[in-house]
Amino acid sequence: MSCKQNILIKHNILQACRNILIKRGFIEVSTPSLLKKTSKNTGKIVANLSNIITTQKEAFLKKAHDNVLRSLLLYNDKIFELGKCFRMENPDKTHYPEFLLLEICANNITLDYFIHLTVEILSTIFEKDIVYNIISIHEFIKQDLGIDIENIDSKELKRTILKNNSEQNFEDCMSDDAVILKYIENNIEQKPGINFINDYPVCTNTKAKRIKNSNLLHRFELFISGLEIANSYLYESDVEDFINRCKEISSTCYNHEEKLLVNYMKNSQFPASSGILGIGIERLCCAYANSNIDEFIFGKEFCWHL
Repeated sequence: MSCKQNILIKHNILQACRNILIKRGFIEVSTPSLLKKTSKNTGKIVANLSNIITTQKEAFLKKAHDNVLRSLLLYNDKIFELGKCFRMENPDKTHYPEFLLLEICANNITLDYFIHLTVEILSTIFEKDIVYNIISIHEFIKQDLGIDIENIDSKELKRTILKNNSEQNFEDCMSDDAVILKYIENNIEQKPGINFINDYPVCTNTKAKRIKNSNLLHRFELFISGLEIANSYLYESDVEDFINRCKEISSTCYNHEEKLLVNYMKNSQFPASSGILGIGIERLCCAYANSNIDEFIFGKEFCWHL
């Protein structure tokens, strides 16, 4: 397709998303792109602020809106942000270091609410009823590996994956969550069709709410023909569980932003059933047009990273 056609596709998708959310009672907000930098903000793009009058000479460009959005749920039960985010990724067919992210937050909801909202957005964009599958990682692993991940920890799951999938060339030095996520990617995410994948192991996301006392999460991801389009989870409200899971993965997962969230949780400022849905706009465009992400990044000749 031509650049002119792609600009129109992206415009129509953005308008459809906004119209649906506003109709459902959401309000649009805007949060800072320059966030506080700490010594442990690894994997984030640092911005030098030497020409700005400030005591904070460095900041990092946000990877997502989620932490700040959650704090704004104190003031409104339904909010969303549609804005630029930045990750340290080399451009390829499905990734770009600068991308447009729609994140939708709400209080007192369930994951089913976000699934129905996602289906409504897809049906509107594709102009037809969407046929989709819901795939449980819990059930898939029970059939594939013969174990119940609801009751085992990440180390045991990793050992079982490595033992039964030597042909997939896993490396023993990889962390527990990296091995588990690679297994999910190789065996589940690449399935054809429109698939909502749920029942993720607890080690795969520190912010997502644990399902009761199990090792599963209230979380799903949406894949269309193997391309990740959306990610959703309920926010963890158990303070100690949240802190421990952050520190188990890495000390860099528990820094300034996480400490702020903990203070909110300790003061009971978050409803127990709040959650978030994130949709990558360029990836949604790719799924619609069956093309690469490069086709929906405009004005590339001005980009700093090219």
